[in-house]
Order: sequence, then structure tokens, then C-alpha cells
Amino acid sequence: MALKLKWVSNNPVSSLLFKAFVAALLLAVLPKLSPWLAVIFIIGVVLLYFFPATNSLAYIVSAFTVIGLGAFFSFFFSWPHSIGAAIFFALIFWGILSLKSTIFVHRVRYYIFIRLILIYFLIAFILLASGGWLFKAIFLAFILWVLEREFFFHSFDTTQLADARIKALINFLPAVLALIVLELLWALLLLPLGFIEVISITFLAVYVFENILLLIAKEKLSYRSIIQYAAPCLGLTILILLLSNL
Repeated sequence: MALKLKWVSNNPVSSLLFKAFVAALLLAVLPKLSPWLAVIFIIGVVLLYFFPATNSLAYIVSAFTVIGLGAFFSFFFSWPHSIGAAIFFALIFWGILSLKSTIFVHRVRYYIFIRLILIYFLIAFILLASGGWLFKAIFLAFILWVLEREFFFHSFDTTQLADARIKALINFLPAVLALIVLELLWALLLLPLGFIEVISITFLAVYVFENILLLIAKEKLSYRSIIQYAAPCLGLTILILLLSNL
């Protein structure tokens, strides 16, 4: 047994898988705990992220987002769906741990994939959670701003990040995106659309606008790039609207 534990602690991949398993276990039992015990267990998952502390700040926003979403959906779904939610978000948590530990070779690609999943479920969380629209809108704007700010930060190299202009845009452009998404989501909620349709259209809008704003920051925006991102998403949006009327 001691040899197995030593192998887990010394092998990076197995160590991260073990942490993900523990996170899934903690998230799975959350609905059966008292609120105070649930808070303690969430803190336990947070501690799994910070040990070791290497690169902890690089993906801290994504890590906290997946922990929060995992806790919410574990509470929201009844058994056995809550187990599936716990396993799913634990796998996302494992992906973030792998990014933090530099196990993935193509980290940018995996990071973008993980972050898009988080944004999709963040929108779902806003629509499912109880509370007034104003509070949820402010919360969504803030979380989306910090998530996109993290994304913009990872989209530039160290030399570019030293530029004052880039630093200002990393803070400003995600705020613009958050406001655009809030207005779009508010407009979509006024239309006779289903839950999945609203999430999907909002998600596609986030994908388009974040890439266009990033190209603006990099001074690489062109008509071709706008069409490249907007045309497929516009086509998917039209398809979603047509299917919603069937």
C-alpha cells in the first residue's frame, strides 16, 4: 500500500487523476451534507488545486469557476444524475490541474476547450439559479469578465504583456464582452425560446465576440477574420431558431 501511494505521489499523471477522483467524491457527497460541511468539503477541493502551488495563479479563475459550478450542479440534480455531474466537473478539474502542472503539450488548445465548457455551463447556471435578474446579471458579468480576462492574458506572450496598451485592453475588452453578452441574454429571454436555445445562442455569441475582440487587441482584425468567426456561428444560430419552431 505504501508503495502504491508513493507511486501516486511521484507520478504526475496518476497524482492528478487521484486529485480528480477525490474531487468527484467530494462533489458527489455534497448534496447529502449540511451547509457547513459542504463549505468545508468545497474548501478541500480548493486545497487540492493549490498543492503544489506552482502556476496556481495562472488558472485560478477557471479552477474556482469549475469548483463552484460543480458544487451547484451536484446540488441541483438528484441522484444518480448528481453523480454524473460530479464526475463530469471532476474531469474538467483534472484538465485544469493538468494545465497547471504543464502536462499537456498543446496547453492553449486544451485551455480554450475547457474554458468554453465552463462558459456554457456558467450561462446554464445563471438561468437555473434562483434569485433576481439584477443580481444574477451582475454576477454573470463579473465571472465572465474575470474568465475572459484570464483568456486574454494567456493569449499574449510575456513581452506583449509588458506593453501598457495590452494591459489596459486585457481589462477593458473583457468588460465590453460581458456587457454585450448581458444585453444579448436579456433580449433572448424576451423571445419564446427554450432553455437550450438561449444557452446555445449566447454561447455562440461569446465565442464570436471574444475572438473578434482579441483580434482587435492584437491589431489583426480584418473582414476575412470577421466572416471566418461570424458566418458559421450565424448559420448555427439560424438553425437553432428554425429547430426551436418545429
